[in-house]
Amino acid sequence: MELQLNGQQVFMVTAEELAEYTRNIVRDTMSQMMGVFQQPKKQDDSMTASEAAKYLRISKTYLWQLEKQKKLMPFRIGRRVFYHRADVEAMRQNG
Repeated sequence: MELQLNGQQVFMVTAEELAEYTRNIVRDTMSQMMGVFQQPKKQDDSMTASEAAKYLRISKTYLWQLEKQKKLMPFRIGRRVFYHRADVEAMRQNG
């Protein structure tokens, strides 16, 4: 039921309706937040630092030095470091 009170719309709902509405809002909000904060799975077009170092036949320390020299730039998901496979393959071909 909808009423007007001092120019404001007022809706009359039961406790069950309010609880259901609240559950829906919380569920939808949590679903959106999980999409933002959930760590995506590693894709086939990316490599971990260990995989990239092994593929390039270099140490992880040298891989880090390449990053500092801006020769091979990773991307991060949280604390995890990944390299684009195409960039790693180009580095291997071009030295």
